[in-house]
Amino acid sequence: MGSVIMMESANQALKGIMSKRRLPSGAIIGLVPEAVAELIKAIKKKISVPVIVKITPELGFYGLLGALPLYQEAGVDGLTCNHTIMTIAPPDIYNRGKTSFPFFEKTTWWSSLGPWNRLVSYRDIALVGRHAPDIDLEACGGLVIPEHAIEVMMLGAKLVQLSSGIFFNGLSYPGKVIDFLKKYMEEQGYNSVNEFIGLGQKYITEMGEVQKEYKAQVGKLIAQIDYDACIGPNACNECLDMFCLATYEEDEVVKVNQDLCCGCNLCVYRCPNGARSLVWVDK
Repeated sequence: MGSVIMMESANQALKGIMSKRRLPSGAIIGLVPEAVAELIKAIKKKISVPVIVKITPELGFYGLLGALPLYQEAGVDGLTCNHTIMTIAPPDIYNRGKTSFPFFEKTTWWSSLGPWNRLVSYRDIALVGRHAPDIDLEACGGLVIPEHAIEVMMLGAKLVQLSSGIFFNGLSYPGKVIDFLKKYMEEQGYNSVNEFIGLGQKYITEMGEVQKEYKAQVGKLIAQIDYDACIGPNACNECLDMFCLATYEEDEVVKVNQDLCCGCNLCVYRCPNGARSLVWVDK
């Protein structure tokens, strides 16, 4: 019930999705939550072990949100977030647009994996944890350093797959994650993983609530410059080479117009010398 992969054509997949019935075996079922729900019900009538569905990220944020009530009503025991993402190999710009996919003359939309999938996994783990906390969660997709495993657990995952990490770091990667986890828990004072699984959920809310918090910061959270660390616009043009209405140069010194600063943090991110920061200013 995962990614839209191995279809002979996009139209074949689309016909199955639109009909919600004539689905090629397995590959696009995840895009039809109604069909997934029927399968869950049928399987649970035949077996007594937990039924876990591996969702496709192609369903999207709102598609998954709409699918959750169907999965819950069907009695799903768990969800795995996520499967691989559909993408396409870039053209070789030095070979007249030929595909860069090795040893192929032609290309198509392929199933991809790697660190670029990680934030989609975070998105869906957080979404299910927020809106369907009764469903157990397993995370996978792009988790390539030990910290990633802990981050996704804090969003609600009880189980973490490490396939991307193994592909990118080798077979020793799971052991490194376990070693890091033990050290982390000791340093942070956790006696059990259950003490931090889902811990980040209490900070997740709807966009309207976050906008209220942001609006209260506008005009008060201001970019500042540490002139001891700043090497000046003549030696470093990073501050002036970005779209920022608040940053300007005066007498060969970079300055900030506090009335125009929105606290976006871009200057902090781009400064190569650690001379930029955000500070709270009560006007």
